[in-house]
Amino acid sequence: MSWNDPDLERRFGEALNKFKWGEVAELCDQTVVRIKSESSPMDEKLARQLLYLLRRKRRFAAMVQLAEALVRSGLDTFPVRRQYAQALIDQGVFTPAEMLLDTVVQNSAENTVDNREAHGLIGRIYKQVYVNNNDPASTANRANLEHALKEYLDVYARNPRKSWWHGINAVALLARAKRDGFPIAGRPGSEDLAKEILAAIEEEEQNRDEPLEPWDLATRIEAYVALGETAKAAPAARTYVDHGHADAFEIFSTLRQFEEVWQLKETEPPGSLLLPVLRSGHIEKSGAIAEGDPKHFKAEAQALADNMKNLEAIFGTDQMQTYRWYKLGLDRCNSIARIERRNGQGHGTGWLVKAADFFPGEQGVLVLTNDHVVSEVPNPLAIFPKDCQVNFQAMDEVLEVEETVRWSSPYTQLDATFLKLKSEPKAPPLPLHSSAVQMNEPPPRMYIIGHPRGRDLEISMQDNYLVACNDSLVHYRTPTEPGSSGSPVFESNAWEVVALHHKGKEKMKRIDGQDGFYQANEGVAIRRIQAATGKDS
Repeated sequence: MSWNDPDLERRFGEALNKFKWGEVAELCDQTVVRIKSESSPMDEKLARQLLYLLRRKRRFAAMVQLAEALVRSGLDTFPVRRQYAQALIDQGVFTPAEMLLDTVVQNSAENTVDNREAHGLIGRIYKQVYVNNNDPASTANRANLEHALKEYLDVYARNPRKSWWHGINAVALLARAKRDGFPIAGRPGSEDLAKEILAAIEEEEQNRDEPLEPWDLATRIEAYVALGETAKAAPAARTYVDHGHADAFEIFSTLRQFEEVWQLKETEPPGSLLLPVLRSGHIEKSGAIAEGDPKHFKAEAQALADNMKNLEAIFGTDQMQTYRWYKLGLDRCNSIARIERRNGQGHGTGWLVKAADFFPGEQGVLVLTNDHVVSEVPNPLAIFPKDCQVNFQAMDEVLEVEETVRWSSPYTQLDATFLKLKSEPKAPPLPLHSSAVQMNEPPPRMYIIGHPRGRDLEISMQDNYLVACNDSLVHYRTPTEPGSSGSPVFESNAWEVVALHHKGKEKMKRIDGQDGFYQANEGVAIRRIQAATGKDS
């Protein structure tokens, strides 16, 4: 079979752009099997393109899998080695990556693309090691920064016009060394170098018909930051994230650079103006907001609120909806708790609801979760109310629950349990969507916030479109893991809850009017639960 297969590239591109990570993994597995069975290596152009597509969406494990198979099949080219190394670096695997890159440096001609990029990636390794070690007083760690700086500056000095990203990394490291208390002698000043790079970019822009490339735009933003020109940096960041070729990899790399190397903060300029722009751009291009400490989400939402007026002054009202929407999603995290055993071990997810939204005339709030997470009736999955606590991590608040639940429906039916709290929570209840979910074309997106496998809070926006729905159930492709049980399922416009997530299957019985099965996750429609509790009776 010929490797001249444009359909393979198309299928990879479609699956990646729709955040269908399961399909991407399957395509990679199939391609690796084919690579191993073919008598000749894959076409080099196709190989480079597949690795590029995976990199754009930051699918680094898949890149490693594919690159390893390509190298073993005989397609051991410099570009494949570089992409292989890139994927290893972004997974924190530095030593094998450096060994790969050393072979490219040693065997490629000086000042070629492969040689320049390999040197730059070696610089990236030592830059990351310096940042990770977080010990500027250490002589050994300072050597890491100086090694990175040498890699970047040597390439930039040989060919400044083709090495702007190397030059701007040198700017960032020179500025970082100065902030960390050891300015490096014998090197250009960070501001002088930033001015030189900025002037070259502006000249290039004036002399070309087509727009600048994403990395050029990212370099310009960084040069503005180095020169303290915040008023220019923020709109330049908006232009960057709106660029058609700036994808998750590019935007996240820029975001990481500003947070880790420049140490920008959401609470003060220029970070207060740049970071929201980059994060909102990353949302759109990556299919995910964030994962990590919910307290960080809360702090980020507060910082965004504090800077709304400044953002609006720069971008105008038309472009503010993205930032308000982003903040709203962060705010919803406050009302979502990890259902824990008494020892703090995560068991599931729950979230605050207004009691009157389900039980007419009642006051206060309740916690809604799955019956298979917490139940008064013994079952093999649930824990008893007396054995659990609810941890609102974003609010730094752990609350106890009453031993008697307010209402429940068995996991074989609606799989819902309303828990009564012994004290009043700080966070507000989540708003419910006022109408039933409807299928549209294209299918609407569904978002989940929960504690998969008992980890810290995660907001899922991947592979997240509606598959089918009826009066009782909602099926969607949002990927979830054990521990997500009990999570709220949000519609995409105003972060209002439409369903209570309770399970996912590789072979879920279809509810779209057709026979058979499909891969999907399932939530119980909130309006169906309301009908059962008497709200709509």
